Order: sequence, then C-alpha cells, then structure tokens
Amino acid sequence: MKLSTSPWKPSRMTAAFATLCAVVLLSSQAMAFAVSRGVVLEPDRITLPGNAEEKAVWETRDLKVDYRFSRSGGQLRISGTVRLDDSIRYNATSLWDFHIGVIFTDGHGRVLQMRGLATTGFPGIDEPMYFNTSFSVPAGATSMALYYQGQAKDSGNGSGSLFSFWQYPIH
Repeated sequence: MKLSTSPWKPSRMTAAFATLCAVVLLSSQAMAFAVSRGVVLEPDRITLPGNAEEKAVWETRDLKVDYRFSRSGGQLRISGTVRLDDSIRYNATSLWDFHIGVIFTDGHGRVLQMRGLATTGFPGIDEPMYFNTSFSVPAGATSMALYYQGQAKDSGNGSGSLFSFWQYPIH
C-alpha cells in the first residue's frame, strides 16, 4: 500500500505558521508606537519638572503608578512602581503582556516622542513592576503623559481567556 504524500511538508507548514505568528505579533506590538502623531489633551499632560526631584502618583481604572522624576539639563530621570488595580488582580491569574511608556509633548500637547518605561509578561499578577530609566528630553518638550497597554489571563476554569486593558491619551 502506497501512502499519499502531501506537497506540504510538516517543516514547511511549521515555518509558514511561525512566520505568520511572528508577523501578527510584531504588527500588534508596533501598533502602539505607530500612532505617534496627534495631541495629548491638557488634563492628561504632566508638566516636566525643573531641576528638583518631584514625586507623583498617576492612577487609572486599571493601575496605580507611584513615581519620581527629575530633569537635569536635557535628561529626564524617572523611576517608579506600577501596581495593578484589584479589578484586574482579582479577575486574572497572570499577566501575559504589559507595556508602560512616556509621551513627550510640546506646549500645545503635540506628540514629539514616545519612549518605553517597562515591558513585562507572565509575572505574578499581585507583584508590583518597577522601572528606573533616563531619557534625553526632545527639543521643545514642556510636558509628558503616561500610557500603557496590557493583557491578562482571566481566572476562569480550564484554559481561561485573555482580556485587554489600556490607557492611550493621544487624540
């Protein structure tokens, strides 16, 4: 008995599937950075500090960020702690994907530059996330705004499902 052979070998199918997955993953990750033109409205803007260190809290429906920031010449130093809100922690078993960043704007709120603060995935849902970094402040920047996007896996029976949460202040 002769077995029929398919023109598609498993290795080709695997490679094609892997390529497709990579394209989808990269395009979805790039989307957050692709929309960098626009305006951040005044209520969402945070005035860039002078030379003294400032402490602040940024809270949304999904999370709370306690952070410190200071400016020295053309450099912004920013560090902080991100804690997910109970509404996510109580309804999820794990964090699959999370990214938080900063948007620099001019005096009219026009986006000048976006920079990442932290990216993570798969940590314990109850664990805080930390960031500590510095950036060159773009010429003309007078304020900044924070943004984030994330996916968590719900605590349902079986495999559960993913749900997304985000705050993206660019209009």
